[in-house]
Amino acid sequence: MSVVQLAERVERAVVGIRKTKEWATRKGRADIAAQIEVYRGDQMVALLTVNGLSADILGKLGGLSAHAFDADTLVLSFETYGTVTDPELVQRAAAGDEEAHAALMRNPVTGRPYEYVGQIREVAEEHDGIAKGWVTEMITVVAVNRAGDMDIRNLPFHYASNGRYLMWDHVAAAEKWWRDQRDKGEGETSVRGGLADALITGMNIPSMGQILPDPQNTEMSRAERDAWAAEFIQRARLAAVILCSPEDNGDRVRTLKRAGMRDMRG
Repeated sequence: MSVVQLAERVERAVVGIRKTKEWATRKGRADIAAQIEVYRGDQMVALLTVNGLSADILGKLGGLSAHAFDADTLVLSFETYGTVTDPELVQRAAAGDEEAHAALMRNPVTGRPYEYVGQIREVAEEHDGIAKGWVTEMITVVAVNRAGDMDIRNLPFHYASNGRYLMWDHVAAAEKWWRDQRDKGEGETSVRGGLADALITGMNIPSMGQILPDPQNTEMSRAERDAWAAEFIQRARLAAVILCSPEDNGDRVRTLKRAGMRDMRG
């Protein structure tokens, strides 16, 4: 898969997760479940949803999904926190201003750079960091393929009128800065670290199809394997799984229904 195709999958996930978050806010729900879209070739074969996992554990679940479903591409969407990126400060940092860069990377509680995964969450939840303007809530969408390519989008937001309305924050300059930090592997705004390591490790592990080749290699046999993988993940209470199928793929749909799996046709 090309980098362009990876970016297209990220954009598709961005549209979906924004709609999900907006719907949840209208219904008065504070948080939404993390999602893992599992692609094999051009087809999304499974959608996993899970609550309450840290980013690094979510990455491990993504790696397991890639292994179990013979995935070529994964797209993860989840709620998290990010540093507040003042546009003027971001522009200065992007232009090479080291003082501005250091200010963006500095933990306002310790006065030192963010040092480990989860520290921004601590600032948000233990030090009232959102109300103080130190950090922001956001949704992160990350895509990775077996070639090791990655793409990321950060979608910062805030609530208005006591949480009744969701406002997306437009941060074009900040998005570029976040991408630069990702490429450099710096700070918690980077996808490198626990999440990226887990995803890349998972994508590098031989898939079930490589370990136990499917002698039939038909739509029906692949669907049966997907049903087994989904059942394992759900019995282990790791995530809820929806198996997906194109509308015109009758063999796959019939096989999934026989297995008692819920299918989502696209």
